[in-house]
Amino acid sequence: MFVHRGEAQAFFDNNSYQSVEFIGQGLYQTHDHYLLICGEGYFEALTSVSTALAQLEVNEVINFGVCGALNSDLKKEEVHQIRSIYAYGQTTPLFKSFTTQDSHAKIDIISSLERVKSEELKKDLSVFAPLVDRELWAIAYACQNNKIPLRAYKIISDEVADDDFCQLVKDEAPLYSQKLFAAYQDKNLTQENQAELPAGFYFTFSQKSQFQSLAKKCQSLGIDFTLFIPPLLENEKNSKKRTQILLKQMREKINPLKKQMDEKLEKVFSPLIKIGVKVQPSKELEMSHFDFSFQIKDQTDLERLKKSLAIFDYKKYQDFINGDWDV
Repeated sequence: MFVHRGEAQAFFDNNSYQSVEFIGQGLYQTHDHYLLICGEGYFEALTSVSTALAQLEVNEVINFGVCGALNSDLKKEEVHQIRSIYAYGQTTPLFKSFTTQDSHAKIDIISSLERVKSEELKKDLSVFAPLVDRELWAIAYACQNNKIPLRAYKIISDEVADDDFCQLVKDEAPLYSQKLFAAYQDKNLTQENQAELPAGFYFTFSQKSQFQSLAKKCQSLGIDFTLFIPPLLENEKNSKKRTQILLKQMREKINPLKKQMDEKLEKVFSPLIKIGVKVQPSKELEMSHFDFSFQIKDQTDLERLKKSLAIFDYKKYQDFINGDWDV
């Protein structure tokens, strides 16, 4: 995914893309991925990326592009893997930040809704991050809404203090594009660095991404997840169910505490779960609210739901969120 076609030129030169009919900027496809030119600016990027993710089936988004340096110690033409993304806008308060799925990333960026032309604004933004662009926060927002993992690779094109950095970026676009393509070919971005999908399992696009992420975490922790596979192949006949169980076992092995939390939550929500209510607590259990869904086909279903809600102890859920696990 790119903001401008110039940033993507080396990718076009090295791949055979076909244009795809799309409402928005340019969308192209090759045998194993899409390439989207999302357009410049927060609102343009948000609209284009959200539209694309709603129409396409993808398991990961990778953003490549240029950025400005807010710190004079950073060198021009360096490519950085982005960790966290912040946002700044004078008229639109943007307090939420996002974190990419890149375990190798070590540097943060802030997206500014307005062009950074003054030393005063540059100084204000540098408190949050050493790099600045205009679109990545919007891209991250769209990815989170669609539950799609995000990585971002940014090349420093200029210092924000440069007099005409927009023209500088256009002039140097071929060079930046070549360097970004070289980063794309790096082993961290190729299949060489990915775990092999086990035979006998059915993975959706999103499950493939989950598996690769979990496999990397298992490897870093010295966990041999392949030991889970033979028992599943022997005991579970449904390949889709096998995949669900495998991913669950990998998560539990990586984070045993989460398994305990899930068991406690299931106990708290048991009056609802027993009648088939699907419960979704707040992300990372940061808030005491939760969402639920339940299909009502007749009056009997409605009465069952009313009785279950009457039994459900909301205070017990609040206590759990506040750290009381004795439920």
